[in-house]
Amino acid sequence: MKKIYLSLLTIIFAQALNAQCTALALYPSGAVTPTAAWTDVNGCNFGGEYALVNVTSGNLYEFSTCATNGSTITFDSELTLRTNTGALIAYSDDYCGTQSYVSWTATYTGQVQIHLHVYPCASNSICSNIRMKVTSSVPVPAPANNDCVNASNLNVNATCLLTSGTTSGATEDLIPDPSCDPGNINDVWYTFNSGPNTSVNITVNLVTASWIGIEMFTACGTLAPGISLGGVIGNCDWNTSAPNPTVASGLTPNTVYRFRLFTNVTYDIAGSFTVCLTIPPPPPPPTVSINSASICPGALTTLTATPSTLGGTYLWSPGGQTTQSITVSPLTTTTYSVTYTLNGVGTNNSTVTVFTPPAINAGLDISICSGAQATLSGTGGVSYSWDNGVTNNLAFNPLNTATYTVTGTDLNGCTNTDQVLVTVNLNPTVNGGLDQTVCVGGSAILSGSGAATYTWSGGVTNGVAFAPTVTSTYTVTGTNSAGCTGTDQVTINVTPGPVAAITGAAPTCLGSQVTLTASPMGASYLWMPGGATTQTITISPASTTSYTLTVSLPGCGSSNASQLVIVNPLPTVNAGIDQSICTGGTVTLSGSGGTTYSWNNNVSNGVAFTPLATATYTVSTTDANGCTNTDQVLVTVNLNPTVNGGNDQTVCVGGSAILSGSGAATYTWSGGVTNGVAFAPTVTSTYTVTGTNAAGCSATDQVTINVTPGPVAAITGAAPTCLGSQVT
Repeated sequence: MKKIYLSLLTIIFAQALNAQCTALALYPSGAVTPTAAWTDVNGCNFGGEYALVNVTSGNLYEFSTCATNGSTITFDSELTLRTNTGALIAYSDDYCGTQSYVSWTATYTGQVQIHLHVYPCASNSICSNIRMKVTSSVPVPAPANNDCVNASNLNVNATCLLTSGTTSGATEDLIPDPSCDPGNINDVWYTFNSGPNTSVNITVNLVTASWIGIEMFTACGTLAPGISLGGVIGNCDWNTSAPNPTVASGLTPNTVYRFRLFTNVTYDIAGSFTVCLTIPPPPPPPTVSINSASICPGALTTLTATPSTLGGTYLWSPGGQTTQSITVSPLTTTTYSVTYTLNGVGTNNSTVTVFTPPAINAGLDISICSGAQATLSGTGGVSYSWDNGVTNNLAFNPLNTATYTVTGTDLNGCTNTDQVLVTVNLNPTVNGGLDQTVCVGGSAILSGSGAATYTWSGGVTNGVAFAPTVTSTYTVTGTNSAGCTGTDQVTINVTPGPVAAITGAAPTCLGSQVTLTASPMGASYLWMPGGATTQTITISPASTTSYTLTVSLPGCGSSNASQLVIVNPLPTVNAGIDQSICTGGTVTLSGSGGTTYSWNNNVSNGVAFTPLATATYTVSTTDANGCTNTDQVLVTVNLNPTVNGGNDQTVCVGGSAILSGSGAATYTWSGGVTNGVAFAPTVTSTYTVTGTNAAGCSATDQVTINVTPGPVAAITGAAPTCLGSQVT
C-alpha cells in the first residue's frame, strides 16, 4: 500500500520517508521558467527523467500530474522535487487518485529539479506532461486606468494607432460586470467618442497577456444599449483575438462610450497588450447569385438568390416577388432577374429553360383475333411505360378490345403520351356437322357452318359430294369476315356392310338386370323379343331367354346376331320358425337351404345369443352362381313376472299359516306348501315361491315363518318386606 508523507515548509509539501526517487536523464537540456498559469514543463517527459526549473526566492512553485491541473498522465506517477545539487525538497504519490502534486515556496534563487517516475521509482517511454505554475510574491502596481472613472481616452482614427496597456496588477473594478465574466477579473478602462460613426473596429493585440475580453458601457455602471460586439448582439466579447479587430456596431453617433478590457485571473494570464480604434471601411456593394434550372413543360422549379451578405431585400422580375426564393412554372424558356439591396444594389439573372416535350407515338391501331398476341412499341422517347400492365415491345394476349396509353420519357426526363386501339375480334364457332357412316363405294357431303368460308382437309370441298375409301377424320377451318378462324372435326366411317354383334350377355340371377349393346355404331337396330330400336337395351328376363338383333345400314344391307341370356334361379333359404323367449334367455338362429349364411344385427349362424328386445332377424345366403336370397324370423322377448310371496309371519307351535303369491298366473311353493292353503309349520323356516306368467316366464320370492312355543308365566322380586313398605 502506498502512502503520502507530507512535512511543512513554507506551504504544505511532501517529503519522502521510504520512497525517494532520483532520475538519471535530464530532459529538456535547458532550464524552463514557470508562468502564472499552469503550463507544461515539457510536452514529452518519460518516467525516469527530470527537468531543470528556474526559481526566484519568495515565489510559490507548484508541480502536478493531476488532471484538474491539465495533466494527461494515466499511469501511477510519482513526483520528487530536489535542489540542483540533488537534495530532497519534496515527494508526492497518490495525491489525486494515482497522480501526484508538490508545492514549494522558494528559499533561494536558482534552479530546482523536478523528477517524474512510475510508481515505485520506475521508468517508461510514454510521453507525459508535468504541469507547473508560479505565484509571485512581488506585488505588481495597478495600472492608472484600473477603474472606470480614470478610463484612458482613445481616438477613433482611419488607421490603427496602437496604445500600450496591461492587466498585470489590475484588480476588479467595483463597477458590476453583468454581461461578461462574473468571476475574479483584472480590468482596465478606456473611453472614446463615436463621432459620426455607427460602428468602430477595436483592435487588441496580445503581448504577454494570454487572453483579453471586452465589455461596453455608455457610463460607469450603465451597459451600452442596442449594440453588437463581434457580430453578436450584446455588450460582451469574451475573446478580442477571435476575430481581431472586434467590430462594435449599433453605436449612436457623437456619443461617449466606455469599455473595459479584462483578464480572468482564474484561468487567464494577465499581461500587456496594445489597443487601437479605427473606422470600419465601408462595406462593398452586395453581390447576388441565382441558380439556373431546366424543366419540362408544366413542372415547377425554385430559384434562390444567394447574396454575399444576408439581411437585405429582394425584388424579382418578372413577377415582382420579394422573397429570397421563388417557385415558377414558365410555359416557355424565360429569364428571371433579382435585385438585391443592402448598403448598395446587386443584380443577377437566371434562365429557366423549358424543354420541348417529346413526340411520343404509340403506333398504328391494330386488329387481332381472340387468343392471338399483340406487341405494342412506342417511339420518340428513350423509355416507355404502358398502362394495363403492358411492357413496351413485349408480346401479350389482350382479352378484349381496349385503348392502350403509352407514356414516353426523353433524355431530359420530360414525358408525353399517345394512344393505340387494339381491336380483339371473336373467333367463329365452326361446326362441321355430325359424324357419318357410308358403305364402301358410297358418297358423303361435308358442309361447315358458323363462318363465312370453309376449308376441309383431305382435299374435300365444302358442300360437294365425294367418295371416301377408308374411315377418316376430316378437319374444317372456317374463317369469318374479320379473318379469324375456328375449326371442327367430322369422322366418316367407311364400312363394307353391317356385321351385327351383341356384348354384355353374362349369366344373371332372377330379378337382376342385364345390359346388351349392339354394334356397329351408326346403324339401325331391332331387338327381339321386345322390339327395342336403341343400340343398348336393359332387360330383366324371368327365365333364360335368347335375344335376336337385326342391324341395318342404308344401302349396306342388314345383319343378324343372337345372344342367350342365362337366368339362374335364386337359392332357397329358410330362417326357421319364429321363436319366443323370456327376458335374459338365449336363442339360436340357424338358416337352412343354402351353403353359407349371413345374419343381420351381428348374429352368427347356429350360435346362441341373448336378445334384449323383440326383433326381426334377416338371413341371406349366396349360391355357387353368385345369386343371393333372404328369409326372416321373428324373435319375441317376453318380460319375466314380478313375484311377491307376502310378508314374513310368526305363529305359535301348533298354529297354522297361509302363503299366497302375487304378480304371476300360477305359483309353486317349496316345502310342500300349496298356494293359498293353510298349513301348520313346526319349526321356523324360509319358503320360496316360483310364479309363472301367461308367457311361461317365471320369477321367485321368499317368505320366513317364525314358529314360537308360546308364553310361560314367571314372577321375580318377591322378597319379605315390613308392614307399610312397598314391594316390586
